[in-house]
Amino acid sequence: MDWNTNPYIKSIVEKIESINKDTSMAEWICNNTTLKGQPFSFKRHEFQRQILDDMHPNLCCKKLSQVGLTEGQIRKTLGFLIQNPGTNALYSFPTTEMRDRNSKTRIRPILDRDFPKFGGKEGKEVRNNSIMQLGDSFLYIAGNSEADATSTPVDMIINDELDLSDMEIIALFNSRYQHSDFKIKQMFSTPTFTGYGVSLEYEGSDQHEYFYKCPHCNHQQVPLYDLNSVCIPDLPKEINVITDIDAKIAVGLDLDSAYVRCTKCGKPLDLNDDSRREWVPKYPSRLHSRGYQVRPFSSPLLSIKYLVMTMADYIKKGKVRRGFNTVLGEDYESGNSRMEEFKIRKAAQSPNTPDISKDKPMFIGIDVGLVCHIALYVEGALVKFEQVHYKKLKERIKYFQDKYRIIAGAIDRYPYTSLSDEIFEESNGKIMPVIYAGFRDAEPKKDIDGKVIYYTISRTAALDRVMDGISQEKLSLYGYGDLLDTLILHFRDMIRDDEAGKAPEWRKINGTDHFFHASAYAMVAEKIYYVEGLGEAKGEMRECLITAVPTNSLKDKSKNVIDNINLIGYSSSRENRLF
Repeated sequence: MDWNTNPYIKSIVEKIESINKDTSMAEWICNNTTLKGQPFSFKRHEFQRQILDDMHPNLCCKKLSQVGLTEGQIRKTLGFLIQNPGTNALYSFPTTEMRDRNSKTRIRPILDRDFPKFGGKEGKEVRNNSIMQLGDSFLYIAGNSEADATSTPVDMIINDELDLSDMEIIALFNSRYQHSDFKIKQMFSTPTFTGYGVSLEYEGSDQHEYFYKCPHCNHQQVPLYDLNSVCIPDLPKEINVITDIDAKIAVGLDLDSAYVRCTKCGKPLDLNDDSRREWVPKYPSRLHSRGYQVRPFSSPLLSIKYLVMTMADYIKKGKVRRGFNTVLGEDYESGNSRMEEFKIRKAAQSPNTPDISKDKPMFIGIDVGLVCHIALYVEGALVKFEQVHYKKLKERIKYFQDKYRIIAGAIDRYPYTSLSDEIFEESNGKIMPVIYAGFRDAEPKKDIDGKVIYYTISRTAALDRVMDGISQEKLSLYGYGDLLDTLILHFRDMIRDDEAGKAPEWRKINGTDHFFHASAYAMVAEKIYYVEGLGEAKGEMRECLITAVPTNSLKDKSKNVIDNINLIGYSSSRENRLF
């Protein structure tokens, strides 16, 4: 579908833009709300005006932290509800804690101070942490939990700090405005990873940037935090990238004399001169999605000294990504945060499944859903990938059991618990239900009679096993047929968040990650089979059978175990393959 010519999108955009011509939300905010006892003002935050005036039905804003957009966006939401009696809006925060805090310290004070009585029925309006009433309109404030995703219809959805939210819950929220005449969805967030959350939304938008017209040469530009736009006296010649300035270098620089300059004529720019600034879209023909990127120099508030010293501090603490995200408003992706496409393609050996002896032990992994995803694993290789409707799953498992020597498997216990339990029983305990939980690699859960009914497995360790195999070129791929592009999509649809000071975790991007999980389950099944000594494994136990978990995930394990680690299923290189 060509969204740019879609009549529905065009009609909505034209309707909203006609409203914008007659009514300025920014002026309404200034005329009707206060901040710290004074009328609300955009002084030194002029970049916010157009963003808050913009009622586009699909808007995203990629921003750095602490630029005041939450204050403005709350007022924009209230303005919409007041100007359109009988409407509902949903404002979501990433957590219940953030919801409660913002309800108490930001939203409720605005209502009590600026709109203490708004004509509610009998003068009694509902106002608590989750619901705020303004006459016949309601503001629902959510904490990004499934309990918040009720069926109450809304006309406007605001997602604050999108990247910190659960994307599956965000998708549930978005289903709540389908019957509205407005259908307004707007997202605001500091970015995290490339191709995720607000960065993904912005890439598909018209990409507005806040330009500055040089008073000396009339050059139109976006002032960036780089050495083309920033002049720092006596900066060492070896520094070619401004974000390479660490704390040791920073303390020796004359940062008070640093300035933002024109990238054409080199003369200083006065960022306080709002008359020379305007928002300009990079792709004006993209009508379906409006995007804004707020950078450090979109406002004159942030000095070069502050930016340099703060970034240097984040680098010192090993929190580089956090610095890029919050201080610069930029997404960041390190080399070990996501599977690289060229590595996956390099691992791909053949679309066909190799001839495998019936004597060769094989493991099966199954990610369950309406469409189930299956992966078969033989030592050092994933050899078969399939998609099958859940009603045909048992039939397909039986086919693989008849064709190969399936000695163990792992199947997602949710969402179809009864199905996974049936498969567990019918396979005589070979295909084990598993649940992502805890930090232990694999832990059996038993009933009151001592029978194992499922395993809990570490989500991070299981997915790490697949990624490490691909990135270290120790895992080969076969039997993907015409699904290679799908496989690449699934393997790359998760990002590993490995920031210093907290446990690493894998984040979903779009939720199309099923073969990634199926592969992880198949490789986990091998570990459980041999290490736990299940079935035939009791007579096949190897020396030092340890899971293929990266050493940085094994900090709690003794050094002698790590030193003697033997990665199950991994050959030393793809030059020494099984097939």
